[in-house]
Amino acid sequence: DQDKDEKAPQENRKAELKAAAEAVQKRLIPPGSTLEGEMEANLERWNRTLDPVIKQNLTEDVNSLIRDYMRKTIRTIKASTFNRARVENLATALVDTPSLMKIKNRDALLAYTQLYIIQLIRDIT
Repeated sequence: DQDKDEKAPQENRKAELKAAAEAVQKRLIPPGSTLEGEMEANLERWNRTLDPVIKQNLTEDVNSLIRDYMRKTIRTIKASTFNRARVENLATALVDTPSLMKIKNRDALLAYTQLYIIQLIRDIT
């Protein structure tokens, strides 16, 4: 029973974060669209590489960078402060890193990064 008591606050925190992520998602996704659909559209705008292998590698590199950053950051995020402004700040911090500054369509990359952060938070288990 003690293990269950220790897990309860962590499970509550995850549930609260997921709910906060879904609330932000509702504000960012236009009616009739999906998170995945918006991510794909923005991906196509910032990753214009024609070679499918290179395109896949670049996408995975960017996704890995976002996941690594969020892995460190997620410990300090509170559901009460996880809102659209927080997502925008996290995404901006990432897009402004030297490794991502080389990507030309910054607006699409920023939108993609915001959506990917929401997806990561929404899907935490």
